[in-house]
Amino acid sequence: MKRWLNNIANVIDLLGEPAACTAVLEARLLKNEPFLFERLLLALATAQQKETETGRVRTLFQYANDGDYRVKRAAVRALGRMNTGAAKKALAEISRRNERTEMGQFAAALLR
Repeated sequence: MKRWLNNIANVIDLLGEPAACTAVLEARLLKNEPFLFERLLLALATAQQKETETGRVRTLFQYANDGDYRVKRAAVRALGRMNTGAAKKALAEISRRNERTEMGQFAAALLR
């Protein structure tokens, strides 16, 4: 599975915005398939392409505010994998907004 994840991240790195947008659209379609959805969000987070970073963080942040706990957790986990300034700001905001919940604590733990 890690190979699959890295392959998608590599395609995003190679093709940039078109590949990132396609991955985001696929995520919407796979939202009800937790295993695949989480892997796709992790692939978005694993990509290193700087030009798509803002959009990828924005997408993950939006999913982190979803009503479905599994979707929210997958997005927070993916933001924690990004290890960028923008992702850390997003995690800090999630932690602040949810400070008394498990999700807020999870986001805060990923900041350390």
